[in-house]
Amino acid sequence: EIVYDTGKLENLTVQMSIRSRYEPKDRVVAAPTKLKTFYDISDIGNGKVEDLAGSSNTAEVIGDVETVDSSRGQVASFNGGYLLDESPNLDNRITFVAWIKVDSLGDPSWDRYVSIDTLNSNNNYGNQMGFFWDSDGGSYNECSSQGCRGWFYRSSGAGEMVTKKSDIPQNEWMMLTGVVTPGGVEYYENSTSIGSKEFSVPDFSNTDTKMAIAARSDGVDSMDGKIDQVRIYRTDLSQEEIKKVYQRTRN
Repeated sequence: EIVYDTGKLENLTVQMSIRSRYEPKDRVVAAPTKLKTFYDISDIGNGKVEDLAGSSNTAEVIGDVETVDSSRGQVASFNGGYLLDESPNLDNRITFVAWIKVDSLGDPSWDRYVSIDTLNSNNNYGNQMGFFWDSDGGSYNECSSQGCRGWFYRSSGAGEMVTKKSDIPQNEWMMLTGVVTPGGVEYYENSTSIGSKEFSVPDFSNTDTKMAIAARSDGVDSMDGKIDQVRIYRTDLSQEEIKKVYQRTRN
């Protein structure tokens, strides 16, 4: 959707929206100048997904990914496959938004819905963060002996989480949002804040950082389900801005 501001009339901003059925869904949503990357994953032609926000990012389709019909129109269906952006150009003040629908949960395993990974000097995974579900939380006290979902950050085996202590709903569309700042993260589901945590977030702008959708960047912890749209904003969106994104994109 392309929005043109045609000026003001008696202090009322008049806007004209033009939508073509050939245009991607909701290209401009809530503070478009803040939008860094937008993957409308209904189009995976030629093995790639183009960034529609103008940042020249491209995600490669790897493995079993196909487009299917859903209540949200054409979406991407993942069953072991994933999307990989090898140069996301991120920093530590940013907002991630993704619409997901889980078909089934790993047993027992992590599932990752959006994952940002930075390789360390030994070519192993150093800093990591993203949306996740886990069956028992492993060494994380927040999820010990029970399933939980949320936003995680880990570095060299230690980490932090903002979690909801229950399994992620299956066969239900949800908008997940992670607001990252240098001082921590806040996690939202369907524009409602689930919680926040303060910790020092490293800079993810170096060239070793990769971003994967529906798995970790090496294909581990892949999800079985569907993702419609992934947006990355170059700032920490407010709760009101997140609500606007949710209202505009939920149908």
